Amino acid sequence: MHNIEIGPLYVTFMRTVRVKEVDTSNLPPGLGTMEIYKVSDFQCPNHWDKDGYFIALHETEAMWMNFQCCTPIALLIGAGGINAVSGEKFESKLVKDNYVVTPPQPWLDGWKNADGSVYQFVSTTAGEGKSVGEQLIDTQDHAMQLSVYEAKNPEKLQNVHRPSTLWGWSDNEKCGYECESVKCCFSLGGASEMAVGKGGKITQKIYEDPHGIEEWKENPTKSVKVYLINAAQFSEITKTEMPAKPVSHDEYQGKWFDLDDECLSDMNGTQVFDKLKSVGE
Repeated sequence: MHNIEIGPLYVTFMRTVRVKEVDTSNLPPGLGTMEIYKVSDFQCPNHWDKDGYFIALHETEAMWMNFQCCTPIALLIGAGGINAVSGEKFESKLVKDNYVVTPPQPWLDGWKNADGSVYQFVSTTAGEGKSVGEQLIDTQDHAMQLSVYEAKNPEKLQNVHRPSTLWGWSDNEKCGYECESVKCCFSLGGASEMAVGKGGKITQKIYEDPHGIEEWKENPTKSVKVYLINAAQFSEITKTEMPAKPVSHDEYQGKWFDLDDECLSDMNGTQVFDKLKSVGE
């Protein structure tokens, strides 16, 4: 499967190019959807939520999430026990500036910073102290967490569309990409759960709630956990080979993108992620 249905929301995880950490990048491309697996369909670690999901990532691989929803919803996003928008400990409670609303929010590439950017979501091996959750709260739970809140009266909400004008540019006419072949699924070492760390900066807004926090129900319609695993654990669980690793920043010859969203205001964000070590450090 290629998306998770959480109430009226569909979430897709996208492979992408890991941006450099030396400067702020424009929006990276989508290099294909990640296959999503149900925990209940496989023999998985006992501590995993039986109603959860899992995806496979290479070490230091980047990703972003795409959102599709016909009716507006509020969404809490966390990883390793940390709210990706506020930087606070993840709790299933809507608080001002700790959630996204989609539409208009089309996607999210990372941890929300206070300067109009996000730090890219990048995978790292759990237990090495490099993930955001381990650095902030020394967590043992490394899963991503998604909680959807529906409106009390959906018919009363104004119609707000997600930005539709996206453009990109390239220094090379070749806009495709080639993946690095992966001949051995155990090249990353022992089977291990992955966690989400801090990558380079991407220019990206998280739009302010156009409806108001009072419009959302107090309790989530549904909450799910998404576990991240490396190549070795993926092979052990699914008995199949790990998908190929996307190209690096230097190898990518395709387009980088920008979004026409000047009319939408940006959330304040937080400076808590500035102080953390990145996956590359």
